[in-house]
Formats: sequence, C-alpha cells, structure tokens
Amino acid sequence: MAAQRTRGRRSTKNRRLVLIELKTSADVEAHWNTHLKHGGAYGPPGGRAEALVTLMIVGPAAMPFELPAKTVYVGAEGTGYEITGFNAALKSELFAWMKANIAEDAAEHAPTTKMPKFPRDTKK
Repeated sequence: MAAQRTRGRRSTKNRRLVLIELKTSADVEAHWNTHLKHGGAYGPPGGRAEALVTLMIVGPAAMPFELPAKTVYVGAEGTGYEITGFNAALKSELFAWMKANIAEDAAEHAPTTKMPKFPRDTKK
C-alpha cells in the first residue's frame, strides 16, 4: 500500500516574506543597476535554496514594493533572488519605484510612526 499524503500542497500564498531595506538613494540606485533591472535582487543571508518567496523591497521613501521571487543563491554574505514573472511591465514599475526613491526629497514623503505632541491641560 502506498503512503498517502497527510498534508495538502503548499500554496504560493504562504511564501516566506523577505525584507530588503535600502536605506539611501545611493543604495537604491546601486541595487537597481546591479540586480533589479536584470530581474534579480540580493538580500540578507539566511535564505533557503530554491525556495519561493515574496520580496518586500523598501527604500528611503518607505514605499514597499512586493515581488514574487525564487532563491537562486545562498551564501554566508547574502541571498540572491530571481524575480519570477519579470517582464517589461514589471521592469517599468520597478523603474518608477526606483526613481521615487532616489529623488532628493524621497525621505520627506515617508510615513512616520511618531506620535504628534499634544498640549497637556494641567489645570485640573
């Protein structure tokens, strides 16, 4: 008798989320020129070989860009990803994201989690 599968197939909706944070416009531009415009990305170490993941790339403007990808390189210094479904339309969207993140005022438009200061009413 053949063994039966006890769990269903893994859904692509359950992909591991990988955050690639690019802190400066120079980082964004370098990542674009080296990886993104060619359909790839490079992130922190700790990836699993041949794993399907969702990349979340965030630049100085704090606008996240999510991409489906596959791990193609795993090393002690970082993990390489191939963006799946990379085509001219996606490249154009990534280019617009890159331009928004290398603009001089990119960080000024970033959302903040700081709470506004409220005046205290001490007359009670």
